[in-house]
Amino acid sequence: MAGAKAADPDCSLCHEDFESQIFFPIGEVHFVITAALSDGQKATDERWVTVDTSGNALVEIQVVDEESGDPIADLPIHATTILYEWRNRYSSQISGADGIASLSLESLSQFPTSYKITIPPAMLGGYLYESVQPVFLELPAGAARHDRVTIYVKKMSGQISGKIIGAELSEALDIWAVHLPDGAYQKAAIENNAFNFDRLPGGEYRVFVDPALDRFGYKAEAIQVDLTKEAEASISIKLDKSTTSAISGIIQDEDGNFLPFGWVTSNSETSAQLNPLSGTYTLSGWDSSKTTVIADVPGYYSQAKVASASSSQNFALVLRPDTHIQPWGNGRVILPSETDFEEDNGNITLKKGWIWGNNEVEESLNVSVAGIQITLNSGTFAVEFSPLQGGWIYLSEGEATLRTEEGYEVALGSGQMAALSESFQPIPVPYNETVFAALHPDPISPLQNTWELSLGSRIRDWFARLGINIAQVITFVTYILVPIAIVALLIGVIYSSWKYGFKKPHN
Repeated sequence: MAGAKAADPDCSLCHEDFESQIFFPIGEVHFVITAALSDGQKATDERWVTVDTSGNALVEIQVVDEESGDPIADLPIHATTILYEWRNRYSSQISGADGIASLSLESLSQFPTSYKITIPPAMLGGYLYESVQPVFLELPAGAARHDRVTIYVKKMSGQISGKIIGAELSEALDIWAVHLPDGAYQKAAIENNAFNFDRLPGGEYRVFVDPALDRFGYKAEAIQVDLTKEAEASISIKLDKSTTSAISGIIQDEDGNFLPFGWVTSNSETSAQLNPLSGTYTLSGWDSSKTTVIADVPGYYSQAKVASASSSQNFALVLRPDTHIQPWGNGRVILPSETDFEEDNGNITLKKGWIWGNNEVEESLNVSVAGIQITLNSGTFAVEFSPLQGGWIYLSEGEATLRTEEGYEVALGSGQMAALSESFQPIPVPYNETVFAALHPDPISPLQNTWELSLGSRIRDWFARLGINIAQVITFVTYILVPIAIVALLIGVIYSSWKYGFKKPHN
């Protein structure tokens, strides 16, 4: 019999209102039952019964990624058994930073107890994980501990297939599938207006045609695909005619340093976000031959210019006096007034907004974002964070170390980026401008225009917002002044001739 320990006779949790009136010794027990009548008749029967009580055995389970061999944290571990083919027993824990969870498993005192260990499908960092196969564990009779057990997990894979409709593509183009939220991506060739992605790790994806589609006069909307519920998805992407123009350029400060965060908006309300590794932009989506574009960067004055279609338009912005600057080695860290942050002995905690900086000598800088500690000794970096949308770190030069509160640590190198969130571990991925645009599908500026106060700047921006280039104003004024000057000169000559002509003596 499986029952309670002799030292703990309270069986009410399992047997409710039935209370035991006698307790038997653990092990083999010989029962002899005799029944007697008043007239002296007797009947006897006997049984051998095993009395089996349960205890607890402590077992460590480590979760390991089948592909990389790395321990995986924050995955649920389930252990199940049925005692004597009757009583279900279940235990569950979440793996820690080292991938280990300690489970307290009920074990029998007289016979071995067999458990089935599994990792049920679970989302982690945007990927769907599950155990490669169950692990079967046998606890010896009366066991109080067991050696550590390893269970391997894998990312569940899926497939996205589809077709391009609305037009026939005359040249080869790629199609992209960007995993959310970490930005890992895959590309596939579009052949005969069809495409296919095989063995995609389970998760959510943004699928879109390569931006080179603009060259053919078409545009297409990106499609969101969820492979966490269904392993296969079939989609169609529609091509629409596009007759829009585009301009490009770079936004810098007055010293010629590129600015990583900012937006360029046209008077038709189309916007483009800056490349955080170069400060460049490409703005499309307007139909006229020229447009007014306004550059907005956190911590800097706005600036307006008139731009022509298919042209290059650069900006050099002026730093606002309310922008906080923290020295860092032979460089500096920019903390705009729009940014919500705390500073303690040089350590910065970013709550919302943007920070960036550069330094060429060895000096440690610590930035905390979403519970992740970022440590840099030199280099060029940029960090953005929103409590609702999460954050990103972009590293143009140098190296950075990212460490979570659970102790997970990863290195970030030049040309890489990583998503920042309390919900998953940061995963470095190569920076790609196309992927960046896919991760920021609605590049609408969250900033209010802040105009420079000097008279010359105000006149320049005022004319630009009216759609008039300051150079055009100068040219127009020049065109007006030149004829006026010529007429004034002729009048002066005539007047002089007339005046002095009367004073000349007559013959």
